[in-house]
Amino acid sequence: MELVPDERSIDLRSYARQSGTDAVIAGLVNDELTADCEDLIWTRPPLPVLGVAERGGRAVLYQVRPHITELGEVSLEDLLTAIRAAARPLLADRG
Repeated sequence: MELVPDERSIDLRSYARQSGTDAVIAGLVNDELTADCEDLIWTRPPLPVLGVAERGGRAVLYQVRPHITELGEVSLEDLLTAIRAAARPLLADRG
């Protein structure tokens, strides 16, 4: 285990990649991850990030995991509908 006292003092993504980090524990700011820590979730390979609130003992695990949904036999129209439905939340987050 290695502590990084202030993530603003380093390029967290590069540091995690070079050090072979398996997971990150970070303090939440206003109950949310900082942008640098959130970026780590989407690195390749993705890193799990455990966010810990300063008060109240609240912790949140952020991670990207494979998710499988069986669609069965589908038509091209059904397939396009499923892709659009899956993409809708991602597009909404981008504003």
